[in-house]
Amino acid sequence: MTDDNTDGRRWLLTIEGAMLEAIGRATVQFSHLEAELDSFIWSLVAGYDALGGRDSPGARRALEAQRVGQAITARLLFRGKTEVMVALATHRFADRAEVMSAIGTLRNALDGAAEQRNRIVHAVWAGQGGGAETVATGTGVSVKNVLVPQVGMRQNVALHTQEGVAGFADTLAQLGYQMDELRKGLLPDPSATLGEGAA
Repeated sequence: MTDDNTDGRRWLLTIEGAMLEAIGRATVQFSHLEAELDSFIWSLVAGYDALGGRDSPGARRALEAQRVGQAITARLLFRGKTEVMVALATHRFADRAEVMSAIGTLRNALDGAAEQRNRIVHAVWAGQGGGAETVATGTGVSVKNVLVPQVGMRQNVALHTQEGVAGFADTLAQLGYQMDELRKGLLPDPSATLGEGAA
């Protein structure tokens, strides 16, 4: 792109900075959520909180459990990770209906968050002439069929507000916190499980 070709810059600038920031926050927050899901899986593999006991004699064993968990999660897509989480939780807690109910609720929330994240991250975004709404077109979007001036054709679009996308980022943060609390509540610290002499 040459300096005198401003078409690309005009396209980008039709999206307000606050909307770009909200999209970025949602993207980053989802990455944190996925990292939390990974650590939950690592802990389910180990049978104790693989993130706990950093300064305890069990810390070395916790690190080993993380490595095994990382080998499992490294090549999985997000939906595959939620399936592994459910399978491991079923293995460990099948006889505890309240735990399995919480895991089922968590899985549904995670899968819904992943779908919303994909609609945001994989959309083609365009501003609506300075209005509060921003158009996102892309796979899985079917809110209504409108003429998108920047594209020059009718497409299925979703209309988003900056507040809505930022609110989704906040929802992701809350979901990550809930998963962290569930992990800590279900799985003991490695120093308690492995004993003080397990270094």
